[in-house]
Amino acid sequence: MNPFIDDLKSTKFIDLKDGLYNIIKERVWIKSDKPFKLASGITSSEYFNIKNLGSDGLALAAALLYKMIQKTDTASIGGLESGAIPLSVATSCMSLAQKSTAPLEWFYVRKDIKGHGTGNTIEGRPAPPVMILDDVITSGGSSLKAIRAIKDQNIDYIGTMCVLFRGDKEHKMALEEEGSFQYIFSHNDFQ
Repeated sequence: MNPFIDDLKSTKFIDLKDGLYNIIKERVWIKSDKPFKLASGITSSEYFNIKNLGSDGLALAAALLYKMIQKTDTASIGGLESGAIPLSVATSCMSLAQKSTAPLEWFYVRKDIKGHGTGNTIEGRPAPPVMILDDVITSGGSSLKAIRAIKDQNIDYIGTMCVLFRGDKEHKMALEEEGSFQYIFSHNDFQ
């Protein structure tokens, strides 16, 4: 199965999810006696390095995100550099390959204002309405920063999606206050 080529309408969500789960378990989920410091500042004995998905894992993640996004009015996808960039590009390409709907544009939000050239905070083509993508969300800080950047440009925002949510109820509520929030896996799926 190649989700970039096959018609996703005939590919079951659960099959894609099972394939991605196995890849995350094998390549991405790292456990250690020495705690990892997460982007949120929280420490954990577990780390999910989604950047280790590989091209097959990224294709599965993009296929799943695309299937979820199709249930919304989203016109473009993106998020804070760097976790959102490969997911946004792959999902955008997935939408283009399917040819059944208008392709999704992609963009990314810089962590800091560009110090040269146009001085843009947002790069790419964020056509409204926008869905923020992220690889792993714990506190939601990166996604909230991307949401603020989009809203500061008066671009309509729909919601946020991620591959793995490892936050708690409070973090989920903070994201839901801004718009919809969905994820493929929760941290509990890997316990």
